[in-house]
Amino acid sequence: MFQKLKDVEKRYEELNGLIADPEVISRQSEWKAYMKEHSSIEDIVIKYREYKKVQKNLEDAKEMLADPEMKELAEMEM
Repeated sequence: MFQKLKDVEKRYEELNGLIADPEVISRQSEWKAYMKEHSSIEDIVIKYREYKKVQKNLEDAKEMLADPEMKELAEMEM
């Protein structure tokens, strides 16, 4: 499942480049197709990135638990 999400995120980034390309923009039908695909996966990518950020914050908090001075802060983060 996570590999599929990574692939969707990668495609999203590719689409970002394509829809900003002046040559693609000049070909309106192609540009519209890319915009439609971009729009259809945007919510998924946003949620996946939020998930990754939360996972990273959780990992950081767990690392802080190992440090006695940072334990209280880490517990509040979790």
